Amino acid sequence: DDAGSVQKRVYKMVQSMSVHQTGVVQARLGELCDSLVQALAECQPSASKWRLRCLHKLVELLPIDGTYMRLLGSILGEVMLGTKQASRKSRDVSFAMLVCMAQRIDASNSGRLQDLFSMVLAGLAGTTPHMMSASVLALSR
Repeated sequence: DDAGSVQKRVYKMVQSMSVHQTGVVQARLGELCDSLVQALAECQPSASKWRLRCLHKLVELLPIDGTYMRLLGSILGEVMLGTKQASRKSRDVSFAMLVCMAQRIDASNSGRLQDLFSMVLAGLAGTTPHMMSASVLALSR
C-alpha cells in the first residue's frame, strides 16, 4: 500500500504546516483547497483519517465567505460519511469538524448557518442508507 503511505505522509505534512506555518498555508489556501477537493477520488482508505484531520485544520483557517461555503459543499459528504467509519479517531475528527464548521459560521453572523444545515439535510435524500444514516448522525451533533 505505497500510495496510502505516501498520502498519509502528505496529509500529515499539510496538517503540520497548517499548525506551525500558518502564513505559508494561508498564502496558498485557495490552491491547497482545490487540490484537496480534486484528490478525494484517489484517497486511499488508510489515509482517510489524516485527510480528515488536514481538512479540519484548513476549515479552521479559511475566512467565512463564498469560498468557504463552496469548500464545505465539496467536502461535507466526506465529513458526514466519516461519522460512520470504523475508526473511532476518524469519527471523532469528523464530528469535531462538523461542530467547528457550525460554530465558525454561527460566530461570523453571516446568516449562512441555515445553508450548512440545508446541505446536511440534503444527505437524507441520499441514494444509500449509509449516507442517510450519516446525515442523521451529523444532525445529532
